[in-house]
Amino acid sequence: MLAFTNVFKLIPDNIIFNKTTKKAVKIIDTKWKVLNESKRNSGISQSDIYQMYAYAREFACEEIILLYPQISNDYKPLPVYFNETFSNHKIKLSIRTVNLNVSLPEELSLIIDELKTYF
Repeated sequence: MLAFTNVFKLIPDNIIFNKTTKKAVKIIDTKWKVLNESKRNSGISQSDIYQMYAYAREFACEEIILLYPQISNDYKPLPVYFNETFSNHKIKLSIRTVNLNVSLPEELSLIIDELKTYF
């Protein structure tokens, strides 16, 4: 049997841990492609979804977020999915955007404030 220890590491972009329990409470993975409503699933790839569920399983985390850039000021609600196929917990997968249509560094606080609403 092959040992895969340390061969394929799952390393999310961001993990938020509970300070007391040290358990992962949210995993956020950032993407650099812009969502496109004219594409199937707005251009969210199946492999990105698989990746997020792999993170959820590996870190026993019940809330995962795919974070995409938003380059216009038009905000449209994005889907939230629930997966109950894991035997011991339900997974919440949110698709979110962060508005990058700001002047930097002057309006950096706008991006930070927007991100805070997700956590």
